[in-house]
Amino acid sequence: MAYSPQTWSDGNASYPVSAARMANIENGLQAAALVADQGVQLLTTTAKNALSPSTGWMVYDTTLSVFQFWNGSAWQSFAGDTGWIAISGYTNSWASNSGPGTSATVAAYRKTGNIVRLGGSIKTGSTATAAFTLPSGYRPTYLARFGTMNSGGTFSATQITVDTGGVVTPTWSSGSAPVSLDGVTFTID
Repeated sequence: MAYSPQTWSDGNASYPVSAARMANIENGLQAAALVADQGVQLLTTTAKNALSPSTGWMVYDTTLSVFQFWNGSAWQSFAGDTGWIAISGYTNSWASNSGPGTSATVAAYRKTGNIVRLGGSIKTGSTATAAFTLPSGYRPTYLARFGTMNSGGTFSATQITVDTGGVVTPTWSSGSAPVSLDGVTFTID
């Protein structure tokens, strides 16, 4: 994605942008400028995936909380930071234990550009059972494995896998939950 005076380019095509909106883009207000100039639609992932878009078509995916454009063959997110998004849809008795950082209260994930990070910790689940599934757009294109710790009375090594379907599964040989998600970081190219 590149910016030049009076145009915005996704690398394949250039789009006109008013001088006033270009100033907003240059000042970091890309979202407001693109919505105003390009008529970006607010759509759920399901509605977006039902479209037959032309190259360069832009939408705001309300399910993923991210701006995306059609690159001619797939939806691609604009670089940016989603901020922390609370994990939901826990399975197999798993639940949030704590959040990333010192003030957060729920385990979460975030995407910055094409890098996804998990943070916080989860509890009450059993070893080798799926804890939750990351939404589309936040899943690795390879089976990702990470070493972390659990702290259920005694600290022990834990492996967390994130498969290409976004399923996150902690596995350990001793101890019990809670399990740290800190350090789980992967690309989504």
